[in-house]
Amino acid sequence: QTAPAHASFTCDRTKPLSSITLPVAANYNTLNGITGTAAADADFVDIRMRRTSDLKYYQGGGVWDAAEKWVTVTGKTSWSLAYSAWTNSETYTVVSRVTDNAIPANVEDVSAKPGVTFTFDSPPLGKPVSVIAYPANGSRTNALTTIYGSCTDNIQVSKVEIRIKDM
Repeated sequence: QTAPAHASFTCDRTKPLSSITLPVAANYNTLNGITGTAAADADFVDIRMRRTSDLKYYQGGGVWDAAEKWVTVTGKTSWSLAYSAWTNSETYTVVSRVTDNAIPANVEDVSAKPGVTFTFDSPPLGKPVSVIAYPANGSRTNALTTIYGSCTDNIQVSKVEIRIKDM
């Protein structure tokens, strides 16, 4: 008499999740790539990276094109994509997507996932410039009711500070 056959398996219908840990929504003047994490049962992770100025997508290998493309990154639960050829004053949006190792595979639903938007602002072109217009440099006054000037940056001026020194 033969023993009955037994099989053990798990039915996995759960969509896996991934997240981007670097960059976060901000301005960067140095950035060596994109990093993130994914579900423990990750088989592979892809990212979709888009430039805002021309709406082109990263194709891999330093190539950008109008066709939307998902690029597979290195690693699974902890993943990365090395990239350092950012364009100065450019804004990028990156979305991650994980596929798990179930058969058939479950793919993360990214339809409502906004991704991370960041701006690359590299020196020396990206340094803000400020100019004090009044009072004039080297002038002397016994009363000061107004100080004015201007500040510019190729991205956005978030704060202007002045220092007054009593001589």
